[in-house]
Amino acid sequence: MTRREIPQAVSKSYYPHSTGRVEYLASAGGFSGALLWRISHQMGQFCLRRWPAEHPTLDRLKWQHAVLRRAGQCGIDFVPAPLPNVHGETWTFADGHLWELTPWMPGAADFFPNQRPEKLAAAMAALAKFHLATVDFVNKGSAGLTQGIAPSATQRLARLQDCRAHWRELTAGVERLADPEMATLAREILAGFAACSTTVGDELSQAATITTPLQPAIRDVWSDHILFTGDSVTGMVDFGALRNDSIAVDISRLLGSLAGDDVLLRQRGLQAYEAVNQLDGNLHQLVQIFDRATTVLAGMNWLECICLQGREFQDRTAVLQRLRVTCERLRHLMQK
Repeated sequence: MTRREIPQAVSKSYYPHSTGRVEYLASAGGFSGALLWRISHQMGQFCLRRWPAEHPTLDRLKWQHAVLRRAGQCGIDFVPAPLPNVHGETWTFADGHLWELTPWMPGAADFFPNQRPEKLAAAMAALAKFHLATVDFVNKGSAGLTQGIAPSATQRLARLQDCRAHWRELTAGVERLADPEMATLAREILAGFAACSTTVGDELSQAATITTPLQPAIRDVWSDHILFTGDSVTGMVDFGALRNDSIAVDISRLLGSLAGDDVLLRQRGLQAYEAVNQLDGNLHQLVQIFDRATTVLAGMNWLECICLQGREFQDRTAVLQRLRVTCERLRHLMQK
């Protein structure tokens, strides 16, 4: 069986949707390691996803599905709620992998080709609606909104310290890069980390002392995961990183992706979010801290994947573009 083929067990689990036209999409340009198929059927279009063998665990996937189904029950129609198979489960295990089937979300991830403030506002408002719909959905066995230290604060602080510990290996790995353009960008990322990591580390240490509401947070919501039809959000995809965390991590991630360092656009985006879901002072502070931490750590994560883990990506152009954006934001941060 090749990677393009759908195992018979999966086809039987979703037999009402598995006949018809099947289009293999590989990773569809994503970096999570998941494989995707688009299934066109008389009942509609569906997305079949095969998760990597390494993640998520079954318990984690069940929880993620429960959150997404809750959002759908609350009227959030731009989130793909997983569909049950013939056994009533929203997941299928076959060929050593977990699989899921969801409705195909309409629209295109075309924020930048057709960039408008109205689209930015729509994206931030959609994120706020998702947060409101899932605000009281916490881990199994508990109910209501919980309070605590944002996991993203402690995780980013640990990641920053890990980058420092592996500085020599990363530097040596960058010098071995055979791709001249990638090597140039990688050296700039190292320089930006060296210049900004102390300040960002101090801010993350502060964030790790702030008690904040914890609820489902997407944690990897960015421009490529927001689908538009005109100026309206008609799809929000890829919830593989969904965890209980501070919603500040989502706001900082999406706002940084769409508005970058444009002060006016950032203000427009926050206003659109808060028109739906008001933030308190601590959350405003965490948004800024997480944004700067992401700017410093994003490039280092790429360097570790490429230089230390030897991971290869199908779309070199997309990787280089991500590195260019990271370098641009690092330059802005270094000027502050």
